[in-house]
Amino acid sequence: RALTVNAGDQIEVWTNGRFRSCVHRVANPPPGSDSARLSLVLFTGPRPETSLAPLPSCVSADRPAKFAATTSGAHLLAKIAASEA
Repeated sequence: RALTVNAGDQIEVWTNGRFRSCVHRVANPPPGSDSARLSLVLFTGPRPETSLAPLPSCVSADRPAKFAATTSGAHLLAKIAASEA
């Protein structure tokens, strides 16, 4: 058995890239396979007005901020707009 946790885009911003957001793809077992697949999905996130910027503990002279400050809501709207482009 396995448990997979996908770190999302906002976690990547807060950790300044330390935890990378992964591309999520679902693949069903091949037809006729003895494997079964169960997928339970829960999407959650902070309030839209929540500040979204690298945390001070994840930024240093050797590791400058990779992401500009924004809000959670603005970030989500930008991701949606980019996916529809």
